[in-house]
Amino acid sequence: MENDHHEATVKPSPPSQPAHRPARGWLGCRDLSPDEQFLFLTIMADPFQPDIMHTGEQNFLRIRIAQTTADDYFRKFLVSNTLADIDSAIDLIEKEDRRVPSLISNLIRIGEYRRNKFEVTSDSSDIDRSIGAFHAALRPVPPDHPQRSQLVMSTIKSISQAEKLLEGSGKYETTLSELINELLSLPLEILTTPERLGAKADLMRTKYAESQNADDLAEVIRLYQQAIKALPPDGADDLRVKFLFSLGESFLTKFQRFSYIADIDSAIDAFHEAAQIGTVTTQTREKSLRILGDAFQSRWGVSFQATDLDQSIAQTEASVKLLAPDDPDRAASSRALFALFCLRFSCSEKVPGIDELLTC
Repeated sequence: MENDHHEATVKPSPPSQPAHRPARGWLGCRDLSPDEQFLFLTIMADPFQPDIMHTGEQNFLRIRIAQTTADDYFRKFLVSNTLADIDSAIDLIEKEDRRVPSLISNLIRIGEYRRNKFEVTSDSSDIDRSIGAFHAALRPVPPDHPQRSQLVMSTIKSISQAEKLLEGSGKYETTLSELINELLSLPLEILTTPERLGAKADLMRTKYAESQNADDLAEVIRLYQQAIKALPPDGADDLRVKFLFSLGESFLTKFQRFSYIADIDSAIDAFHEAAQIGTVTTQTREKSLRILGDAFQSRWGVSFQATDLDQSIAQTEASVKLLAPDDPDRAASSRALFALFCLRFSCSEKVPGIDELLTC
């Protein structure tokens, strides 16, 4: 399959997104299990299945068999990283794309398959074909289509991979900028899932880092709050922690710039909520407590309340206790805890106890 695909056609009234549990993480592509990566593909591709109906009954059956078989190979590859599996998936779908050109449900698969192969091989032809397939799939999809934002995010993911390989050559810089601006301009009613809201917040955060515009930072905070509200009450704990971290860091950024005590209070609230989620990994919980300790220390820097410094010590000490003795991060965390004890002593002449010092 070449990058310059024939123009694809979107048929009227695409069905709504299936009621699957969405994939986790930035752009739906980070820290995913094989099952979640596979689910991410089907969530994006399934709404475009009606395009196959217009190819005739014989083609419909053949294409669906090819897609189902290719998806089985893709799922096997996600577990095993065996190149023969992903090559079989690619061969099946690209053969169908040559036979019946530019069906969107095929192009999405080519884009996903090729990017996943690239992540193993670093072969530039794979990522170029991934980008070409996503571009061909995007062209006919109208701006208000419920799956366009997902396609945009997947295209951004592939372009980001290519830019990383090319070490910032700028080959796709214009296209990437246009897609990011499109995603940022999407109204909230289009961004209906927490992942999409979180992705837009992440992009806006990147924009703020460049613009330093206070309105952009306010929008970052609003989007993370919307993403958290959109999460189901049960489950999605890893995603909840990710958004709470990002929300807390955004409030902390705002506090460091404007020194409003309400912002550091909000940052502490977000970090504290993240630290209370009990289903996350020990590593995530340790990070939650450590960041919460840092936030209390930041507030102590303006409040000079002993309780803030005590909370900073308590949270930092709890995080250190979660680190194994041979963990490479334990030494730095222990030094930070000892510095907090010294700070408290210099302010109150309260000598740390032997148990406290042994923690360090």
